[in-house]
Amino acid sequence: MIKYESPLRRLPPGIDRTQVLILDGIRHAAEIATLAYARLNACLTEIALGQPEQTENEQHAARVTGAYLDAWAIVDSIDRMRALVRLLPADEESSIKRAEQEGQLQGIRNLRNVADHLAQRLDYVAAHDSTALGMLAWFTLISADKGRSCLLLPGSFAGRVAAAVPNPAGKEFHPPTDFIELSAGEHSASLSGAMRIAQSQVESVERGIGRLVEQHGLHGKHMGADATLIIDVEFHPDPMASSSDGSVPGG
Repeated sequence: MIKYESPLRRLPPGIDRTQVLILDGIRHAAEIATLAYARLNACLTEIALGQPEQTENEQHAARVTGAYLDAWAIVDSIDRMRALVRLLPADEESSIKRAEQEGQLQGIRNLRNVADHLAQRLDYVAAHDSTALGMLAWFTLISADKGRSCLLLPGSFAGRVAAAVPNPAGKEFHPPTDFIELSAGEHSASLSGAMRIAQSQVESVERGIGRLVEQHGLHGKHMGADATLIIDVEFHPDPMASSSDGSVPGG
């Protein structure tokens, strides 16, 4: 979503510190969502291409845990990015587009509210036949004319559970796995669709930074970013720390 050469990684000098924090927050949220979605997509593809007997072992359980870790990371990151984008200045056209995207991401917001307040909303989740982690559904293409609609129901359940799997008929598909949807309580959201909206938001922010650079003649000028500090530490044994028999002096 964010290339290494992105202006979000090279903010021009002179920007208000609050705006810098907003832009950095957008970038970090987008990067986390991108990494989480790539891992989630690969994990769900692996599950879909596996055999039924491969779903009852520790390796599969670890895959499911990883899938939900990434799915909820996407929800959290995109919701954070949505809130930060709202704080940026916008002209009338951008405001209209932003409001449209806000509506499209409402499902993400609803999911986050359920997840953040699970302890207070247990009766609500139970009443909607949901699970503590929610339900993940997706579609994976396994050949040119065949695919698999899949569903993960984590946790313990008895009796009937209300669930639906995606139908890709007549829709644009991004192989190998697409239409990833997370549901919790009565709410659901397409994580695949949310990622595409987030991509559009990032591109809009990058264009805005580009215009700022043009207006103020700031080509080639940018603040420092992403410092990494690594310190080598060497340990030298103290000959007085222990006696020849291994006991501590004075012990």
